[in-house]
Amino acid sequence: MKYHEEGISFVVQGAVERKNDITSKCLQSIKEFFPASEVILSTWEGSDVSGLAFDQLILSADPGDLGPYYEDRKNLLNNNNRQLLSTYEGIKASTSSYVVKVRSDMLFSSNRLEYYLRKTGKCKGRVLSHKLITLRDHTINPKHFLKLSHHPSDFIYAGRREDMLYYFDSPLQTRDMASYFKNYNYPDEIVPKLIPQFANEQYILKSFLERAEGHCMLKHAFDFDSDVVQDWFRIVSEYFFLCSEKELGITCQKYKKGFFSERRYSFTKKEFYALFSKEVGHFDFERLFYSSVHLIKNVLKK
Repeated sequence: MKYHEEGISFVVQGAVERKNDITSKCLQSIKEFFPASEVILSTWEGSDVSGLAFDQLILSADPGDLGPYYEDRKNLLNNNNRQLLSTYEGIKASTSSYVVKVRSDMLFSSNRLEYYLRKTGKCKGRVLSHKLITLRDHTINPKHFLKLSHHPSDFIYAGRREDMLYYFDSPLQTRDMASYFKNYNYPDEIVPKLIPQFANEQYILKSFLERAEGHCMLKHAFDFDSDVVQDWFRIVSEYFFLCSEKELGITCQKYKKGFFSERRYSFTKKEFYALFSKEVGHFDFERLFYSSVHLIKNVLKK
């Protein structure tokens, strides 16, 4: 297949969601706002893909789940290997210089992502040519409320094809790693109670860092050592460009954000830019807003 020098390939990965036509709407929104782009659906053998709009279909053998993801919510399964496999196989099949990886339940409302793809600067790291775009909304700033370091969002990643291939060229997670906290005690006051050694987002980043830098400081999901946190801030500034859902023109149909959505754990725009610029002011309205919403929610619960 011809390689498109300046085009964009969208890899829609994961299970086909037939309820409320979620995956169909995702694919249609890409076709609407990025009509010249390649759309790749990367899912599982045996999936019902009838009537769906895509240019390439990648069917892989389902690696299965890794058991429960949370100790206190056993119905939520660890699908990390499914994400890794479907994403990597989709990127491998792409034919454009830019690749966007999205969950199969995301919905685009504009083509703003294309602007940020062209804007994203070169990477100071050792192996990526340019920074990867991901959501600021779900990338955790461990200085606020949720003590998880090395945790970028995995709802969407976008960047140069060769960079995306390198980032997701990860070994699958082992069963031992997926059941780590069944054999170890949680640190005090830990929420959420993850069962695997690393959150899925952490595992993918850790695998990347071990290949790119030779090591990763993070020992387990709740490693909150000050050196680890500072290293996380360095990683964010060197490898990622964080944008909001609104800036990228994208929403998750399953986890829609409203006024009372919990966002206080995420980086604000000012916190992100402060990692590499000294010209950012001190007052952070976004942080004040997140904290105020949390206080209002607590008052309403009483």
